[in-house]
Amino acid sequence: MSKQSKQPKQIQPSPQRPVLYNPKLVCAAALLFTPVFGAALQARNWTELGKPDQAISSRMWIRTSVWMIIMLVVMQTLFRNEPVMDWIGPYFLIVIWGAWMLLSGWRQLAYVNQTVGKDYESRPLGRPIMLGAFGWLFYMLITFTITVGLALTGIDPLPGQNQPASEESPGVILRIPEGSDKVVVEPLPPEAAQKPAP
Repeated sequence: MSKQSKQPKQIQPSPQRPVLYNPKLVCAAALLFTPVFGAALQARNWTELGKPDQAISSRMWIRTSVWMIIMLVVMQTLFRNEPVMDWIGPYFLIVIWGAWMLLSGWRQLAYVNQTVGKDYESRPLGRPIMLGAFGWLFYMLITFTITVGLALTGIDPLPGQNQPASEESPGVILRIPEGSDKVVVEPLPPEAAQKPAP
């Protein structure tokens, strides 16, 4: 047998049918997984479509989005007691997604629609979605670590931590009334609590 017959043939797509991540699904998933996710997949699509300049532009969006998310984490840390921080996270991410869609995301949707249409082989999105979920997990771990660090250093104690102790009870009196076998617990009168013990 020859070497060619031993190796399995790899099916390669024809040049007319590029292998792409579905551009519409990429844009929709980027709303949940941030433009880091969308720009990375679009960069791969641009490379497949033979547009290296557009791929470089998409990679720039990856770096920009990462820096914006780092800035968000720093803002949430520095201004953690401000009421605006309760809702700024989702608003901030929607604004980043909107800016990415207007300046970059729509470009690929329009290009694929005009040149390729639906005549492309679709790449599965399973692995990228798992990586996006791990990205969110990493973000939550960073946020949790910062919260614990602030609490342990005493900079921002957790709710209920280091609260002033309430006034201690002056004590109780245990007595058994005549004719009963049950113990009655009564608070110690304030005047009895103030008297020093003999």
